[in-house]
Amino acid sequence: MGKLNLFYLDMTYPIEYQGETFLATEMQYMETKKVDKFVFPIWANRKKEPQVKLNVQIVDTVPQYSKFNRIQYCIKALFNKEFHTEFQVLRRSKRLTLKNLIKALCFVAQGEFLAKGFVRYIRGNIPRGSELVLYSYWLHLDAYVAVKTHQELKDTYKIRSLSRCHRFDIYEYVQNGYIPCRDMLLAGLNKVIPISSDAKNYLLNHYSIDPEKIKVSRLGTINQGIRLSPKQKTLKILSCSWMRKVKRNSLIFEAIKDLDFDVEWTHIGVGEEYEQIKAAIENLQKPNVRCKLLGKIPNDAVIEYYRNNDFNIFVNVSASEGVPVSIMEAMSFGKVIIATDVGGSKEVVEENTNGFLLNLDFKIDELKALFQKIYDMDEERYLNMCRESRRIWEDKCDAELNYKYFNKFLIAE
Repeated sequence: MGKLNLFYLDMTYPIEYQGETFLATEMQYMETKKVDKFVFPIWANRKKEPQVKLNVQIVDTVPQYSKFNRIQYCIKALFNKEFHTEFQVLRRSKRLTLKNLIKALCFVAQGEFLAKGFVRYIRGNIPRGSELVLYSYWLHLDAYVAVKTHQELKDTYKIRSLSRCHRFDIYEYVQNGYIPCRDMLLAGLNKVIPISSDAKNYLLNHYSIDPEKIKVSRLGTINQGIRLSPKQKTLKILSCSWMRKVKRNSLIFEAIKDLDFDVEWTHIGVGEEYEQIKAAIENLQKPNVRCKLLGKIPNDAVIEYYRNNDFNIFVNVSASEGVPVSIMEAMSFGKVIIATDVGGSKEVVEENTNGFLLNLDFKIDELKALFQKIYDMDEERYLNMCRESRRIWEDKCDAELNYKYFNKFLIAE
């Protein structure tokens, strides 16, 4: 029997890297002796050279979605069954607005265009009767392509379709209350793979889906060693995220600026709120409060920073999350975590064990109180929380364990 043909459907990886570093880690653990790997980066400019060299074949013969193609396929979508189904979904759920209708039309149109090209690629490159796994990394447009391709090829190939789901592709409130074709995707996929139990519960509470179709499979980070940072005169705080409104990094600054002990906050990342926060820092006239904005640095350099620098607390006060990889990376080095209780954060941050959870709408004084609590904590209690962080990471977030197990499931009969 020939090898299984595994198709990864994602946004831009490996032609571009941003946003899919987790997939890059996952792919490292796939057994290549039994599998031929392909990747279809649906939104990438496939005329570009890949940023990452991988032992995979890139689906690069599907044309770019040009202006002409957009017009053509939007007209076709007006007569498409999936679009008319979405019209009824929007009407029944009282979400029928022009904005949502256009969103559904564009989603179906681009999905049909990409699926048509993908089907053509498979038929031209994979012998009939071969075994295919279509693995979408996001429960979004790439999952639509997987489902439509599955439907088209099911009589000529042995085929399965699966999709992970994370945050923006599962919680509709993140997408202004509507993500197109939820019912169609959940019905058409063989398996749906949320990265947290919170995401699984969201699916079960919001859609009609067989619980047996859902399998939680966590992301993970690579073991880079451990660094237990001692407590010192200065409380050292670290955060790492895009500086976007949803990440609420300004709340960290608001919490530390009035502290009366020595504190140093370091942030890694850039975004639209960078200049605003930078200006607030420059206007602060308190010698006991110091802030360092390191800007955008590559993930490898982030890990190197964790390895070579001491910090006591890792903070994530985002208003919305899946399961933050940045938190998992900090846990792997043995850091106390402060996080908002959103998404799957509570599944890796255990209250009073390896960190503390804040309500979504927490008050600044509550975050200040946690900084004070950790600053006042005796050394033994603090170091025990650091060790617990590393232990929980080993149990739940180790990439080698999580991805080896997941990849066996992915290619299983």
